[in-house]
Amino acid sequence: MHLISKIILKLKNAISLNKKFIFLPKNDFCINLIYLLYSEGFILSFYLTNSKKRIKIFLKTESNGSSIIKNIKLISTSSNNNYLKYNHLTKLTNGVGIIVLSTPYGLFTSSSCIKKKIGGIAICHIT
Repeated sequence: MHLISKIILKLKNAISLNKKFIFLPKNDFCINLIYLLYSEGFILSFYLTNSKKRIKIFLKTESNGSSIIKNIKLISTSSNNNYLKYNHLTKLTNGVGIIVLSTPYGLFTSSSCIKKKIGGIAICHIT
């Protein structure tokens, strides 16, 4: 969970400073999270750098230069894991942003979990 909080913090800082790109460490979790954000339309593009084992992420911006991601909030911490069952997901999802969940099958958004009827550990909420 320490890695997750570092990733969320880097994304928050980049959003608040209106940065165009950031670097994250290259590991399986980061690659899965970034691919999920890319497929949901929050990230413009990303590529893996071989030399320093990092991922360069280009954040998607609106026409005025502000980031598409307005807020990103860490839900679970290392001492407090918030498990969400399928029943709770159907009640929580109201169309505002996405919730990223870690399931036994990998990282999924709340809408994907509802379609597959699975739950998991809520990692973050992105609006």
